[in-house]
Amino acid sequence: MSDGKGNLSAIIAEKAYLKEIRDQANYIIDTTDYTIKDLKDKLMTIVSSVSNEQSFNTLNVNIISFGYKRGIPIEC
Repeated sequence: MSDGKGNLSAIIAEKAYLKEIRDQANYIIDTTDYTIKDLKDKLMTIVSSVSNEQSFNTLNVNIISFGYKRGIPIEC
């Protein structure tokens, strides 16, 4: 997706590509400074507030985590 132009242009293109989906989101969580526990607590808070408003039979949440072996790229 970066067309060989580097990480920054790939990130900009990805944000533009996903803008419509992001605009429809009920919740957006910036996990930049979150620990795994912080994320779990935030998700539990959201799920608790939503489940009080609606009835769910099943809720599945998949979280994929990754890290940068040599630190976050400078362009990010």
